[in-house]
Amino acid sequence: MSRSPRQLAFPRLAKKILDDYWSFHPTTAAAAGIHRYDGILPVYTVPALRAYLTRVQGYLERLARLDRGDGLSRQVRLRLGVLRGLLLSELSEIEDQRLPRAFPLYFLLRMNIVNYLLRKYAPLDRRVRAIGKLEAQVPRFLRDLRSTLDRRLAETFFEIGEMAATGMLDAYARELPEILGGVSPSVRTYVEGTNETATAELKAFVNDLAAKYRPRLKTDFALGRRKYERMIFAEHLVRIPVERLLDVGRADLDANGRRFEETAKRIDPGKEPAQVIEGIAADHPTAERLIDDTRAMLEEIRQFVIANDLVAVPSEERARVIETPRFFRFATAALNPPGSFEKVAREGFYYVTPVEESWPPEKQEEWLRHLNYTMLRNISVHECYPGHYVHLLHQNRLRDTVLKSYFSYAFTEGWAHYCEEMMVERGFG
Repeated sequence: MSRSPRQLAFPRLAKKILDDYWSFHPTTAAAAGIHRYDGILPVYTVPALRAYLTRVQGYLERLARLDRGDGLSRQVRLRLGVLRGLLLSELSEIEDQRLPRAFPLYFLLRMNIVNYLLRKYAPLDRRVRAIGKLEAQVPRFLRDLRSTLDRRLAETFFEIGEMAATGMLDAYARELPEILGGVSPSVRTYVEGTNETATAELKAFVNDLAAKYRPRLKTDFALGRRKYERMIFAEHLVRIPVERLLDVGRADLDANGRRFEETAKRIDPGKEPAQVIEGIAADHPTAERLIDDTRAMLEEIRQFVIANDLVAVPSEERARVIETPRFFRFATAALNPPGSFEKVAREGFYYVTPVEESWPPEKQEEWLRHLNYTMLRNISVHECYPGHYVHLLHQNRLRDTVLKSYFSYAFTEGWAHYCEEMMVERGFG
């Protein structure tokens, strides 16, 4: 059966879109396992962002023309929808949400060197040299950040950015030098030089955050109805009015509230629900045992999923539990999955945020009560088995480049939250 001209045109357009996407976001490409982009920092100046958005709009128009009428197979329409979602998300993040201008983390995450240290996809010399290449661009990149960033930042966005910048500084100043003893003299000399400069530049930016941005913080960062509905459309490719979302959300909140009270009564009829929660929170690991206990728990969960045939786990490679890197400690826990194009370093890293030694005892206890054993089981189901880690293991087995290149945040989080409920229904807890 012959293919239509539009069907023949799609692969060329798809390749052009993805090549542009990876080139504009080279650190995203490197993290995905496309290592020709190793050590390259992006250019997110205002002119570069505008030019990119113009290209994105052009790609969306070309996809829309291809999508008109008949002549495309179901497989091509699926891939076309995926690319449309990717491009609409780019528009939402850059144009509507203004993340490069409003959220320092948009820039700062690109300076992450942790994957080069954790993932053994190449000899250490090659990975550390890529860090040096990246660090050599840090002065230019931070100049771009300063010129792009709004003068006034929302307090929440600022706090996350400050935490990320401080944690990144720790990786540059403390973690990287510890690795340099294991590389060749030439690489060590090169990276010692780039690291000294990059560390000084990053330290200056951390100081600027405190001195120049903190005094001007604002509290309002709402998108407004029009932009919010466009963001929802970018994720789902269906139009959902805000009123419908509010109705569904409120109904779900009410239902969860009723189930919470019913469950608390089943656990202990003589106590108020808040007292039951206090008892659950009191059963928590020690600071010293947090990572080891989570590691043991994760294997228990994995075996439960397999024994009950809940979902196929397509790899014997376990998610490795480690302390959350300092630049990411605005999160309680998170998954750093294997890149969808990675051919060698296939492990995933499950971050669990530890107690900080500098915290007073009452704050340490508060954090551990938050990470009680019940909460840890739930988070581990969400992040790893059968949540994000299993989901992304399956995605990584796909052969199609388009399908491997993008995933819906709505589906990804929807799956993980569904898994939390499903595991309880199947008797895990």
